[in-house]
Amino acid sequence: MRRALYHPLAWFLGGAAYGLLAAMRLELLEPAWAPLVVMACTGFAFLVPALLALLGRLALHTLARRLGRTSTTFATSGLSPSASLVASLGSLALFWTVLFVVGDLVVSLAYRHESPGALLAARSLGALGAGALAWWLARRAALRAPRDGLPRARAIALGVGVLGLVAFGAARITAPTPAPPRPTIPAPPELAIRDTGLRVLLIGLDAATWKVVTPMAVAGELPAIASLEARGATSTVHAPPPRLSPVNWTTILTGRPEQEHGIHDYVHVALPGVPSFPFENMLRDRALLPFAFATLGEQQLGLAVGNPPPSTAVRTRALPHMLAAGNRSSLVLGMPCTWPVEPLPGLVVSNRYMPGEFDTFGHEGPPPGRLHPPDAEASLSALRVDSGGDPAPMLRKLGIVDDASIAELATWRYTRLNHLPMRLMADIHDSDETFFDVLEARWPSGEFGFGAALVNGIDVFTHAFWEERYPEEFGHPKSQHPEWGKLIGAYHRLVDARLGALLARLDPRTVVIVLSDHGMEASPGNLVWPGWHSEEGIFMAAGAPIRRGARVERVDFLDVAPTVLHLLGYPVPRDLKGRVLEEILEPEFLARFPVRSIASYE
Repeated sequence: MRRALYHPLAWFLGGAAYGLLAAMRLELLEPAWAPLVVMACTGFAFLVPALLALLGRLALHTLARRLGRTSTTFATSGLSPSASLVASLGSLALFWTVLFVVGDLVVSLAYRHESPGALLAARSLGALGAGALAWWLARRAALRAPRDGLPRARAIALGVGVLGLVAFGAARITAPTPAPPRPTIPAPPELAIRDTGLRVLLIGLDAATWKVVTPMAVAGELPAIASLEARGATSTVHAPPPRLSPVNWTTILTGRPEQEHGIHDYVHVALPGVPSFPFENMLRDRALLPFAFATLGEQQLGLAVGNPPPSTAVRTRALPHMLAAGNRSSLVLGMPCTWPVEPLPGLVVSNRYMPGEFDTFGHEGPPPGRLHPPDAEASLSALRVDSGGDPAPMLRKLGIVDDASIAELATWRYTRLNHLPMRLMADIHDSDETFFDVLEARWPSGEFGFGAALVNGIDVFTHAFWEERYPEEFGHPKSQHPEWGKLIGAYHRLVDARLGALLARLDPRTVVIVLSDHGMEASPGNLVWPGWHSEEGIFMAAGAPIRRGARVERVDFLDVAPTVLHLLGYPVPRDLKGRVLEEILEPEFLARFPVRSIASYE
């Protein structure tokens, strides 16, 4: 029995060694204790199943003894310590490969949006076969080892050799070079601004797609969006992979691709005393998929905290920074990568101001640094909508008034990976309503030259109920819950009504740009949501200098920032890869204000 404890010991040591590998691959080598924390967390994560297995074996052993039978549960307890460790490491290898296969399937079916095929099946079978072979070989080696184990001198030499190899490998990994900080605000010396008399308000409708918007607008269900289409320009934006919202909105606001602005991920993870690291790094590196499971487990225990990519991770200036160089203030509401907030002219309300999707990853409550200036909290509190996560008021507003249906929806979840999504939808609805209230209260004052606000509700509703609205795309003749499918249209109508009320309060100087960061489409077999991000999003622009009825074949995310700068009289930096959308502008405006350039705002 005593030697059975070598099993969890081996799993802890194996997990710690794997943690060192993870720390190296994630470049978590500074401060000096960071890899040790990662090793400890991974070691304890792998220790838990080993202890559970040991308790199970102990229970079976006790039961067999009480029944008067001979137990074979601890038949290998006579092995030497070294042989026991070898056998246990073999079972650890099998466990690791099972985690790898499960993680690979989840990522391939959901996050990478790959269809399962021969390659995925072959990779899974190959990994399981390798794990089973490692378990069998380790067990045979352990059973054939001498009962007295390796001689002490040889065991010490072997241990020193392994530690030497690990130390050599660690020494070969250089510490990561910190990302250069975002430049400060001072204006480029050659900056010259012309007064176009315009203001620009950008409204982000996360995941809006023409597939939903067009038929509803034609049917008269979205009068505000229909009016923007009629009196302005429209197009389709094409979201490049991986189609993650923080990546795409940062591209839109900076005018730079992700390789330059430095945001590649949806969520960052922080272990105690360890710098935060992008969770998606573990999803891209298949060797780290088991480490991703360990991190998720630690997050559930409150040891690991998930946060959105922080503002400090953005390496380049965004539109509010460029405009601040010319003393133009901005109103920014809920845009990704704005937390913690930076002291910019105007009002910045970060994406952590309201409860939302990232509160499901953390346990810390409302974080500091959510808005600037801090003294704006009092005025914003009066506009804040807060249902406390109760979806009932929102569902009644959307037309679900039957108490039984509300109760069923409130407890519904698509999979166990998605816990109580209606609570999340209620929080995001509150955020959308709050930001529309702030826009209506603050934008008409004229104090801001540029505004950017993100509406997230369309994204979560289309994620959740795409299968109920478009059952044919999933091979179903009809929806199991037709009323649930109608919630997508209901939320679009709610957003359109708020957009219409806002448009009615805008002055003629405001150019409105409405766009999405991606669309939505069916994703059969997805383990996270039935609807998933598609390539095609929407683009609309309307206002004094925008050509009525202009139809542009394609707009790139990189074109938005140069176009906004030009509308506000700023020169366009030559180091941006996008262009001014001159085809949506009236010729008279372009004649008065031809496009000018500047080297850079960086």
